[in-house]
Amino acid sequence: MNSILTTSRLILRSLTENDAIAVASLINNERISRNLARVKFPYVLDDAHSWLGMLRDSSEEPCVRAITLTGMLIGVVGIDREPSGDAGDLGYWLGEPWWSRGYTTEATGALLDWAFLEKGFARITAGYRLGNEASRRVLLRLGFRHVGHKRIFSLARRAMMEAATVEITCREWFLRSKNEREGGRSGERFLVRPFN
Repeated sequence: MNSILTTSRLILRSLTENDAIAVASLINNERISRNLARVKFPYVLDDAHSWLGMLRDSSEEPCVRAITLTGMLIGVVGIDREPSGDAGDLGYWLGEPWWSRGYTTEATGALLDWAFLEKGFARITAGYRLGNEASRRVLLRLGFRHVGHKRIFSLARRAMMEAATVEITCREWFLRSKNEREGGRSGERFLVRPFN
């Protein structure tokens, strides 16, 4: 089952081999890769094919979606399930031409709704490189709370980097949503509609 998630502006769908060129061309950008731990730079087409093949061969439906705008792939958002089974680690990136338009927050919010409601996650963590203010703002806007700092190895930098760790629980996510609705705030509820 490959759920397609929709928001007011975006469609989040499963990735296919046909996305390799778009993935490679967008993420082969040092301004993106330097903020990520598991993406090397330069990033070439073979890297995209290898990664997409790994997703395809996964034993369960990956919680990874292409972020698309008017049919065009503009980024990726995903959650890696931790060995405990009910926790996951969130990651995302967006192509530079689409920065500062709220797309990352919108796409990530939709994936969180789906992960908590449909995929049985109880807790989701995320991290951001210290100094990456755009990512910090996205995560705080979504209700993540700071839980610590760590040093992680960045493939693109070929060095350790300092990162902050944040998390949100299923209960926190839906209490926050309920409080926003009851408070009359007009913040977008991510209008997620899964299709099979």
